[in-house]
Amino acid sequence: MIISLKTEFHRIAWNGIVIDVPSHWEAKVTGLCHLNFECDFKAVFELRWQKAKADDMERFIVTFTEQYEKLAERTLQATQPSADDSRLFHQFEVRRYCTESDSRPALIFLYSRESALFIMLRLYKHPEIRRPLQHIQSLQCSTSLDSSSFWSIQDFQVSIPPRFELASYTMKAGFTALHFTRGKTELRLCRLAPALQRLKLQSLEEILTSLLGDANSSAIESLSDNACFYAATPGLLSQVILRFKRKKPFRRARLWYDSTADRILGVFMEDITPLGKSPHDDICDSYEIAQH
Repeated sequence: MIISLKTEFHRIAWNGIVIDVPSHWEAKVTGLCHLNFECDFKAVFELRWQKAKADDMERFIVTFTEQYEKLAERTLQATQPSADDSRLFHQFEVRRYCTESDSRPALIFLYSRESALFIMLRLYKHPEIRRPLQHIQSLQCSTSLDSSSFWSIQDFQVSIPPRFELASYTMKAGFTALHFTRGKTELRLCRLAPALQRLKLQSLEEILTSLLGDANSSAIESLSDNACFYAATPGLLSQVILRFKRKKPFRRARLWYDSTADRILGVFMEDITPLGKSPHDDICDSYEIAQH
């Protein structure tokens, strides 16, 4: 079970970046490696990151500073790191840039040699938050593929087994889906909200059937009033036919209703070889609505 922060901060963890920000700040996913943070619907700052070699840092800085100067029509100048930078970015190499008319940073560039990660922060002029760095509790990167990764976005959190990489995501009104891959193994997480309205139109088993697509609905097992399960372990001939159709023959899926949070959560895995019970169960056990 993942323990939530019991403070006025909440933890956002997305694709290798872990950051603790005030609870009333909202994080919006705008890319596989791109987050925007808002307070009262006004931009506070944004984060972009990517894997890079240390030698690439100068080239990235030139590219981003030139883009900023062109769009903002202001000249940037390098400045010395502040006390906030030393507290927050002690594990990174730091480069800080301000405009000529403002001592507050406009762009901050970070590099972690341990993770080989390059990060850019762009800070906006929020009418009520003059120095956003003072409000951020911590910023870390955790990009090791050999250990489980923690994810926390919107209102949910989950632990993903080692070596799974985020391939794509969908975040629409009432529906979120994350798609991970590890070799031939595919992992999908879904979140549906509000759940009760959907359950008035379809049963949990019917929702699972629709999410699975061409699955045999008779193979869906009810685990309880609020949970159902599906597993496919076809015979050899069926495996050959499915693989000929470029489909993964082995599948496991669990869907459940969190009545307290009014959310439906689901974990789906598929592979060309039999799936172990434990990895799927471990993900399901860690996938939950966060209690901030």
